[in-house]
Amino acid sequence: MESSLHILLTGNKKIVRTTLKNHLCNLGHHVEVVRDGHIALKKINVQHYDLALVDLCMPGINDVEFLAAVQHNRQETPVVLISGDDTVRTLIEAFRVGAGSFLPQSIRNPNFNGDRDKRKRMADRSRNPRIQNQCFVGNSSATQEVRERIRQAVEANVDTILLTGETGTGKEVVAREIHLQASSEEYPFVAVNCSALPESLVESELFGHVKGAFTDATRDRPGYFEMANNGTLFLDEIADLPLHTQAKLLRILDTRALIPVGGTQEIAVQERVISALNQDPAHIVETGQFRDDLYYRLNVFSIHLKPLRARPEDILPLADHFLRTYTARNGRIFEGFSEGAKSSLLDYQYPGNVRELRNIVECSATLCPPEVSLIGAEHINIQKGVSAKLLSQSDQLAGKNEYDWILQMLEENRWNRRQTAKKLSIPYSTLRFKMEKLGIS
Repeated sequence: MESSLHILLTGNKKIVRTTLKNHLCNLGHHVEVVRDGHIALKKINVQHYDLALVDLCMPGINDVEFLAAVQHNRQETPVVLISGDDTVRTLIEAFRVGAGSFLPQSIRNPNFNGDRDKRKRMADRSRNPRIQNQCFVGNSSATQEVRERIRQAVEANVDTILLTGETGTGKEVVAREIHLQASSEEYPFVAVNCSALPESLVESELFGHVKGAFTDATRDRPGYFEMANNGTLFLDEIADLPLHTQAKLLRILDTRALIPVGGTQEIAVQERVISALNQDPAHIVETGQFRDDLYYRLNVFSIHLKPLRARPEDILPLADHFLRTYTARNGRIFEGFSEGAKSSLLDYQYPGNVRELRNIVECSATLCPPEVSLIGAEHINIQKGVSAKLLSQSDQLAGKNEYDWILQMLEENRWNRRQTAKKLSIPYSTLRFKMEKLGIS
């Protein structure tokens, strides 16, 4: 699974970036390094980071603009500024623009240097793929099969991979593991939730745009494909892309070249493209929500992730892992789970899969009193009623009054289609397709 912390590191000086990254990786954290400020901001806006380490003098954007954007869009992401100037004036300015803390580049930590053998091992790891899986927790036959498929994809150097499985089964975790095993550490991993892209800006976000392409295009901006060049682009919920964008995506996969919005010159791109579907591919192709030619192009190499209820032997190893992760982040010490707690965890079906299990473990650890070190059944907070309510809404949606039900939910949510899809517990692309079929606009 994921490392203890997911950290974004951006800075102007390579020696500072390398030193910090090596130290943080030695501590077991996952670190992504980005030099350009605009790219760093884009990544923060679409991905979750536990911490952002930011150079005051990073290229592409100044610190005030960057911090203001983070404060506006992702207030939950702590930002620590790095600077070689540790004067009081600089400190005041750093906190004024929204920094949570300040790290001078002159800092000296004896652990930063590390021993020579450890540095050599890290250098060897960055040059060679890791064949042994380090992040996909579980011992079930289904999980072992996924590990084997990952190994095959890495050894064959497959550049187009399709991941299928219900929401929350860990598709992004698998995508990251493929990237880590197949790529050197300096190459980027860019994750994009296609359902979260604004409809009017989908192609600009994916393919970039040139200055003057539209009203707010005041300068050339790279898209996610360019950001992931030479690395890995993960397209989650890809069926939520509009059909016309799917057609352009198909051409890019075939030619490995794109034209930014408003541009005329092709830009070559060469990255591993990993896509994910949380719906039955045959169904969405048959209903016209997803282009069949794009599906065949993406399905060069596929990996299916079974739901957690189909691999119950993974539940307790995953719960133990999530508890250790929580302990590392919060400094609390737990002995583990009582037998009653284990029974409660094993008796549940997890409609939200691994993601739901993680939330349950973290919530239970939070609710556990400080003086208690063993999580008991009374601390396990499983809200089964939520799943029942969602199933009830899905049943209603499938009934004869589908038109009226969708219309009612749209009105209750002020015609916010994404929010309506969440309330109905269906993918956004399914809601959009149903609205078109029923003539709701």
